[in-house]
Amino acid sequence: MKPLDLEKIKEMPIEYLAGDAQVLARLPQQEPWVPFDDRTLAFLNALSAALRRNPQTRQMPDAASFAFWCRQGNMQQLKKKYAQPDRIGRGITVHFAPSNIPVLFAFTLVSGLLSGSCTVVRLARKKSPQEALICAAIRQLTEGEFRELRPRIVLCRYAHSSEITDMLSSVCDVRVLWGSDESVLAIRKSPLPPRGVDMPFAARGSAAVIRAKSVLESDSVDILARNFYNDTYLNDQNACSSPVMIGWLGEPDEVQAAQKIFWSEMEKLLAARNYTVPAELAVRKLNAAYVLAAVCGAEKIIRHDSRLIRVQVPAFCEDMWEHTVPGGFFIECAGTDLSMMCPVLGSRCQTVCRIGVEAQEIAAMTAAQGLRGVDRIVPAGHTLDYALTWDGFNMIEMMSRKISCE
Repeated sequence: MKPLDLEKIKEMPIEYLAGDAQVLARLPQQEPWVPFDDRTLAFLNALSAALRRNPQTRQMPDAASFAFWCRQGNMQQLKKKYAQPDRIGRGITVHFAPSNIPVLFAFTLVSGLLSGSCTVVRLARKKSPQEALICAAIRQLTEGEFRELRPRIVLCRYAHSSEITDMLSSVCDVRVLWGSDESVLAIRKSPLPPRGVDMPFAARGSAAVIRAKSVLESDSVDILARNFYNDTYLNDQNACSSPVMIGWLGEPDEVQAAQKIFWSEMEKLLAARNYTVPAELAVRKLNAAYVLAAVCGAEKIIRHDSRLIRVQVPAFCEDMWEHTVPGGFFIECAGTDLSMMCPVLGSRCQTVCRIGVEAQEIAAMTAAQGLRGVDRIVPAGHTLDYALTWDGFNMIEMMSRKISCE
């Protein structure tokens, strides 16, 4: 393929955090690699080591988590799970990263590289210290020992520009879209090549199922609360995988007793972590609670303080997804049968977090009811874990192609 027009790219208002205009222009000339190429794995292990040596990483749990995820041992496990013979990268993947999760740009970058494709990531306009830390490490490695990776990586930022998005899309084999429904649709206005494909990760929400007995019989409710805190408050409940809908399984007296114990532990944890909510968000949470009471027949609004608001409803309904708010806002329903969750497990639901409930039970119910949602079922404490299968897409397969030999 011919390179892009370098002089035209130089005139575009693009900020480069890794790579530059020349690297971007020459991407179409780069050869695809096989998925999990040894050169890629060596680079990622070096990136992991560099970040873990940096004292700043210890102050950023999400950056530390990314560094740990990139380590050689984990990459080898992923290779065993996802690598397939006779596959090669599609060519160029262009990723549009969201603003709500500061390190997601790095995870989506790695997924593109692991597929064997050259990778461009357009970062959100909102900057973060995690971004600066990771990008600095990538630049240092690709300008030093791992120069062969430099022509394959572009990390950039630009204000909304259809011209730049059109240019990136024109050479894109796979376009990975993270963000709101509106942002995904806006980017899709830029045409892809005839064989180009989109992989959209648009706005969704998540739920949790808690068996009351598992809380009542637990001698470590503090650990359950800490895991749930990590799933929700660690990213201010902004992640699509952070639970909002909470279904309690059990008899009414069991549920009430379990809720009292569980949410009391959460209150203690919120105080200990000194979690704060901006005034504007606190008002939004209260307003959403009142709207739910008026529109969806909420039975009770429990306001522990501005950090934790629970809205108890007699039954879930799909419209409740329209009234969710981040920062410690939960819609609760109780029942004795898992099927009570069905109305909120449609296409809007990505992840189901489980406490005291077997994953197979949830998966079987999802299949039996023919539900359009639920792409992940994970134990509490793991909803934010990044995986190469996301929203039902096998990212390595999507960003590589199979050479059929018959």
